[in-house]
Amino acid sequence: MRVRFRATALDDVASIYLFRSTEHSPTVAMNVESAIFATTGLLARHPELGIETDHKAGVRRWPMTQYDYAVFYRINGDGLDILRVIDGKLVRNLRSSKG
Repeated sequence: MRVRFRATALDDVASIYLFRSTEHSPTVAMNVESAIFATTGLLARHPELGIETDHKAGVRRWPMTQYDYAVFYRINGDGLDILRVIDGKLVRNLRSSKG
């Protein structure tokens, strides 16, 4: 599947990069960014991995394991729309099977 980042998701990635670069180092920021893109690649290959949310119909989330972020996405025809990338501390029941 083709991965498409919505503007809000790109803003999220940019904010995460800036925060990690400022608070840690540019190397850490690049590693986190790479992990986000690797995660979206995994989801493109296995789109059903994510858990459906109760927020909106068709929206799924996938908690990243290496870094505490959650990727929210929607399967859209032949592609995967990445909607948001959010700090896991801001997502309730991130590791639970129920929203």
